[in-house]
Amino acid sequence: MTTTPVAVLKATRKVTPATPFKPVFHKNGHRITGLWQRGSRFYAQLRIKEAGRSRMTRRPLEAQTIAKAVEELAKLKVNRNEGELKMTGHAPKLVDAIANYKASAEYTGKRKGTRVAEDGYFKRWEARLGSSKVSSITAAEIIAVRDELHKDGKHPRTCNLYVGALRQVLRFCRERGQLTRLPEVRRLKQPKTGRRDDQYLSDEQIAQLMDNCRPEVNKNAEQMKLFLRFLLLTGAREQEATRVRWSDVDIDRRIVTIGADGLSKNHEARDVDMTDELVELLTEMKAARDENCQWLFPSPQRGKRDARVSNFRACLNDIRGTGRSNRRRDVTELEHKFPHVGFHSFRHTFISKCVEAGIDFMTIAAWVGHKDGGILIGKVYGHLSKSHKADMAKRLTLVKKPDNVVELPQAQAAG
Repeated sequence: MTTTPVAVLKATRKVTPATPFKPVFHKNGHRITGLWQRGSRFYAQLRIKEAGRSRMTRRPLEAQTIAKAVEELAKLKVNRNEGELKMTGHAPKLVDAIANYKASAEYTGKRKGTRVAEDGYFKRWEARLGSSKVSSITAAEIIAVRDELHKDGKHPRTCNLYVGALRQVLRFCRERGQLTRLPEVRRLKQPKTGRRDDQYLSDEQIAQLMDNCRPEVNKNAEQMKLFLRFLLLTGAREQEATRVRWSDVDIDRRIVTIGADGLSKNHEARDVDMTDELVELLTEMKAARDENCQWLFPSPQRGKRDARVSNFRACLNDIRGTGRSNRRRDVTELEHKFPHVGFHSFRHTFISKCVEAGIDFMTIAAWVGHKDGGILIGKVYGHLSKSHKADMAKRLTLVKKPDNVVELPQAQAAG
């Protein structure tokens, strides 16, 4: 029996050599301490002390050139010396990181719609980078996926949402010591929409829209008419309005509470003071309400359940003349069509009319749920109040005594 020498076995075995880490040198030939290169990727090698332990670790860098890598290495050293650079644990693959994130309270505490949207974003990232460790994902790889989305026709805002969902996962990993820093990816610039004057509805347009709310146009048109009037008189957002309960309405105190369930855009409830028109509308609705239903706008398909309407989108499309039922049914052609009108148009109109009426921006902001004290309203809707500001200026007198001031005779001294 003959034996094959070990040297021969090693020579015949197929071994794929790993790309070695190589030191990096300056142009003058001096080695850059702590900087290594593996393939086209740069790494920083640092010793980190934490809780009495000391460990040498290599961190992948985003830099593509030696000069940038040196700058990034210097920043890491500063962070280490200031105690901001921590030891990292095992970096999971992105697909596992996403699964861990979705099992966390941070994800499960979000609204259902938000979770559904993020799940769609995650599928794209899992397909492209799912097998990569979170610590090795580079900004260039993220930008490549984002650019693919943009080429596929995705709006810049949608592309930014995809990147934002990934950053949520990476930030989640960083907080758990699995990642040191987030890849820096700038947001895509979104095209400026300019001033949305087309969202403002004149009194004539409002009347025409209400006239379109007829049963022959849509079977739920009567309820839709009440809903549009409510949006117009409160400035509420669509989904905020569908979640209002009768327990949120106090006609005697003339207050309706929006977002009492904590599901408004800023997660806070707000009180809207009722105008005479809103009191009239809610009194009319209360007189016709189903006592067994808690919602202002119950679902037409609720049956015996106490369910709110989910959305009025299909009904709105019919009423503005762009819905499918306008083409399917034998419906009289609408005289007036409003393809540009959305539910936000009624919120926009409410704010615009408040500005035109001279109501201060802080009050309007409180009614519509803006937390900036009226700054955004001043920027977006300030152009509507030019005539109002001119009228206010005419009333103001700083030095000259106003003509309508009457001096009272001085009281005679007693004596």
